Amino acid sequence: MSRRWFRICGAAITVAMVALLGWSIATENAVVPIPTVLGAVVLLYLLRRQVQDVVQDERNYRISEKASRFAIQVFALITAITGITLTAVSTDDSPLFRDVGLTLAFCACGLLVLYLISYAYHSRKS
Repeated sequence: MSRRWFRICGAAITVAMVALLGWSIATENAVVPIPTVLGAVVLLYLLRRQVQDVVQDERNYRISEKASRFAIQVFALITAITGITLTAVSTDDSPLFRDVGLTLAFCACGLLVLYLISYAYHSRKS
């Protein structure tokens, strides 16, 4: 399978998945989204394995690593600052800000812990 054909099939699978998700939201059906997303991911994975002419080089991997690391750093920083700000702004009258702020702060901490575990695993692996 060529790369172009994979992109066409991937776009068709994505459109079908979004259509099914939209339909399930419109009909308030909570059963459809999970199998739909899992099926689309499996189909895309199987199609990706069939692509013959994909050539990856060291440069692409380094660019991807740098972009991923930057995205994680920016997201964690913004999430932590927003969480702290919402927690500080919250009052007894509006506990929603406190709850959202704590959720964002815990998500930032969880992301950083996951990053550290992943870093430790990959540093020992290589």
